[in-house]
Amino acid sequence: MSVACCRFLPQEMVINTYIVDTSSHQQHQQQDGTSSSSATANGTSGSSSIVSMVSFYTLPSSILGHEEHKELKAAYMFYTVPGATPLQQLMSDALILAHNQGYDVFNALDLLENTSFLKDLKFGVGDGSLHYYLYNWRMSKAPLEPQQLGLILL
Repeated sequence: MSVACCRFLPQEMVINTYIVDTSSHQQHQQQDGTSSSSATANGTSGSSSIVSMVSFYTLPSSILGHEEHKELKAAYMFYTVPGATPLQQLMSDALILAHNQGYDVFNALDLLENTSFLKDLKFGVGDGSLHYYLYNWRMSKAPLEPQQLGLILL
């Protein structure tokens, strides 16, 4: 089994990975005449092939001093490969999947192509300030714009 396969295998309360395969992509195209598709849960069947992928990891936080709520279940966007599915549709599907699994919040950075869906999918701007430490990295021009930088939250 490859390292990539192991890294994306779903593990409860760790990582969720969903794929869009050719059969579900074609079926959805026939239903509504568009190229969007719904992600299928964690696998494919038959001779179909993967055309898009979305994954997010879990980072729960304790809620102190509240009688009813003890934990905040947060999803963090991990790897996304839109492929045949438009990025906004893939992320919309990811939000629905996370909601259906009981996540309270879904986090994504405004890096790379993410700005194309953040506003339309009603993501709110965070209330904090993030600082990144990049070491052993030479830049010919600085500062970088968010769409010029890819970063994985770990």
